[in-house]
Amino acid sequence: QRLQTAVETFRTQSKFGPALEGLELEKSGKFLEAMDKYTSVLDQAPDTAWVLVRRAYCLSKAGDPAGAKADLKRAIRLTPETATDRVTLAWAKATCPFLEFRDGAGAVSLAKRALQDEPLVQTYGILASGYAEMGDFRRAQETSMLALSKSPTDGEKKDLAAKLELFREKKSIQGDWLPKATPVGKGG
Repeated sequence: QRLQTAVETFRTQSKFGPALEGLELEKSGKFLEAMDKYTSVLDQAPDTAWVLVRRAYCLSKAGDPAGAKADLKRAIRLTPETATDRVTLAWAKATCPFLEFRDGAGAVSLAKRALQDEPLVQTYGILASGYAEMGDFRRAQETSMLALSKSPTDGEKKDLAAKLELFREKKSIQGDWLPKATPVGKGG
C-alpha cells in the first residue's frame, strides 16, 4: 500500500510522472497517447535519453520511422546518466530495426554498467540480446540462462525462453518496433 502511494505521488509530482503514464499506455498499445506523455516530459527535460528512446519506439510503432530515427540519434548522442538511460539505450542498440543504430558492443557495454547499478532480470535479457547482435550466441545463451536463474516473473521467463530459442538458432533479436498494419502508400 505504501509503495502504491509512493508511486502515485511520484507520478503526480515528478516531471517524469507522465513518462510512467507513457509506459502504461504503451502496454495497452496506445502509442500516440504514450508519445504525447513522453513529449511533455521532453519539453521539460529534453536531454533524457530513456524518454527519447521510448518516444522513438512509439513513433516507429505509429508508422513514423523518420521521427523515430531522429529521436534515436538524439538519445545516442547523450551521455547516459542513469541506469534507466543505460538499459533503455542498450535495448535500442540491441533490438531496433534501423541498422544504423544497431550496435551489439555498445549494447553490451551499457547493459553491463546498468547491471552494476541495478541487477535486474530484464537487463540480463538485454545484455544477452547485445551479445547476440555481436554474433556471440554462446554468451547470449549463457546470459539468458543466468537471467533464468535470477527468479524471473512468469512474463520474464516466457520472454527469456523465446530469446534463448532464437539464440540457439543463431538469430539476434528483431525488436517489435514496427506498426502491426502496413501503412497505406501516399499518392499514386
